[in-house]
Amino acid sequence: MDSQTKTELFHMYQSYKRELWTYTGQNFENELEGWFEDMMTMPDMEVKPIRNAHTNALIGFLMVQDLDEEQQMESGCRWFISEAYIMPAYRDQRFMTTVIHDFIAGHKGNIGLVTIDKNEKAMKFWNDTLGGLGYLRERIDSLSNATDSFYRYKVPALASIWQNR
Repeated sequence: MDSQTKTELFHMYQSYKRELWTYTGQNFENELEGWFEDMMTMPDMEVKPIRNAHTNALIGFLMVQDLDEEQQMESGCRWFISEAYIMPAYRDQRFMTTVIHDFIAGHKGNIGLVTIDKNEKAMKFWNDTLGGLGYLRERIDSLSNATDSFYRYKVPALASIWQNR
C-alpha cells in the first residue's frame, strides 16, 4: 500500500474512532496510532481501502482478520471483521454492502464481528447485509462484554442456499 493511501486511511481511522466515542464515551486518541499501525502490519489482516468508483476518492475501509486455528476454535469463525467504516456522506449508498458481498464471494466460512450495543445503525447494517445473504446471527456471550457484543454469523446451510436459487 502506498504511503499516501496509508496516511489517508489513518486520518479516516481517527474520524472513525472519534465517532465510536459517541457510543462508548471512551477516548481512543492516545492509542490510535499504535492500534492502526498494529493492524496495518499484521500478516493475517486484510486491509481494503474503499474508493468511490466515480471519483477514486477514499471513502472508507474494511479490515478483516484471517483467524488462526486457535482463534477459530474459540470463536467458531473463519474470519473476523476487525474494522469497517464508510464516511457519513457515503452511507446508505450501498458502498459497504458491495464491499462485503465481494469479500464474502472470495472468503468462505463463518464471520465474527463486534458491535457496540448502542450503535443500532451498525447492528441493523450487519443484520440486513449478512442476514440478506442467508447468514444466521448468533450472539456469543462468552466473548461479549458490558458495552460490546460479539456475533458469529454462520454460513447458510446448503439446504437454504438451494431454496434461494
